[in-house]
Amino acid sequence: MKKLNMISLIGITSLALLLGACNGQAVKPTPKPSFACTQPNSKNLNEAVAHAKGTLSYEKCTGMFFEIYDRLLMIAEGDPKVGNKKVFRDFLIWSKNEGILSNKQMKQMYNQHFTTTFVTLPTKYKTCYYCSFSQSGMGEEKLLSNMDKELSDKQRGMMSIMNNKNEYLQASSIANSVKLRIEAACHACNSDDM
Repeated sequence: MKKLNMISLIGITSLALLLGACNGQAVKPTPKPSFACTQPNSKNLNEAVAHAKGTLSYEKCTGMFFEIYDRLLMIAEGDPKVGNKKVFRDFLIWSKNEGILSNKQMKQMYNQHFTTTFVTLPTKYKTCYYCSFSQSGMGEEKLLSNMDKELSDKQRGMMSIMNNKNEYLQASSIANSVKLRIEAACHACNSDDM
């Protein structure tokens, strides 16, 4: 009898709780906090990179990658030092690991600003092919123009971000040497066409 009374008491209590919960008021779900894709605004590069990673962790924000990357470059220009090169290398590796960049994009972006390797040069060097716009879609002028643009990017990375004049002078010397070879080779290729 005591057992039956205990079961009845538990049943009545449960029923009362259920009826109290269902008194016509719907349970409102907790709203998810809204998130806006924002640019880093700290003047400290490490803090800005942490902000960028947080923003880019949201899939809807990955389309802003190149804008955010350019913003990080601007922030680093405000505090140039050799260690910035590693900060960018680590950020680009993180971006590749997160699937935001391909391995090729990661290497190109790093080399474009921070090494003496020129990514605008063709990987397969067929001199006369690249001298002729009609064959390659590139042409000598476009190839040299791309190298000038990349040298400007290297100046930004090596001088304005890393404060490394020697490395920039090395990249500039390589660019000038390659340009002379391209111009001479294209001249020779065009002479053969006459």
